[in-house]
Amino acid sequence: MEEVKKVGKSQETSKPMDPRRRLDQLINMAYDSVEEDIRNKKASPTVLNQLLRMGTERDALETENLRTKSELNKSRVKEIDEKASQKQLMEEALAAIKDYRGE
Repeated sequence: MEEVKKVGKSQETSKPMDPRRRLDQLINMAYDSVEEDIRNKKASPTVLNQLLRMGTERDALETENLRTKSELNKSRVKEIDEKASQKQLMEEALAAIKDYRGE
């Protein structure tokens, strides 16, 4: 687990070595900062608008649409790989038949 040192109101956290965990840490810090700005009534209109958009049904639908497209792309890649594998198997079978016939 990460080492957390409490310093007054802020928290000082050691940097994770894994890039994904570091990104997650930075995202969490950004959310904490935005939350503090909102509480202190210092959040910019851009930040507030983005947060409001994130809570809409349209955003949820767009997110679901992206997930669906991602799954579709994965299935297409899998289908292409399977077709390539089938083609190779058929070529090997035809070569074996030709060898068997002596061609």
